[in-house]
Amino acid sequence: MRPCEHCGTAFKARTAAHRFCSAACRTAARSAAAAPAEPVPSMRERVDAAIDQMTWLTLADAGLVATARTYADQIDASLALEHGVKCGSCGEVTHTANQAEITKAVYMLAPNLQNTLKALGGSPHDRKALDIKEGKRGRLQKIREKRETP
Repeated sequence: MRPCEHCGTAFKARTAAHRFCSAACRTAARSAAAAPAEPVPSMRERVDAAIDQMTWLTLADAGLVATARTYADQIDASLALEHGVKCGSCGEVTHTANQAEITKAVYMLAPNLQNTLKALGGSPHDRKALDIKEGKRGRLQKIREKRETP
């Protein structure tokens, strides 16, 4: 007899390799191990972080920035429907979306968000097309700067 590594219940292992008392405990242990230790940032947080790094943006880009943030908010809202929307007054879950609804919403919104970020120069290829000069970073750049300085 040995304890299950997930729930602690004593069980008779068929072989020395058996660590769990049941398939359910084995699956639960795998799920717990696969779960991220830190909360996953929302799409809005990721878009905001990307926009913060786009130092070339000007006030003229404010409309596209707002559009990108709106798409990110809509994607986050679609993903939140999986857990249900609580009524503000009574607290009951009023609507939960099935996986097909969530997939459809994200499938429609993600390309729009991607195209908006491309228009803002959100990838190296797009920055090159927009002729945006990026500052080089890292230790190698510091060495180059020291060499260039008289």
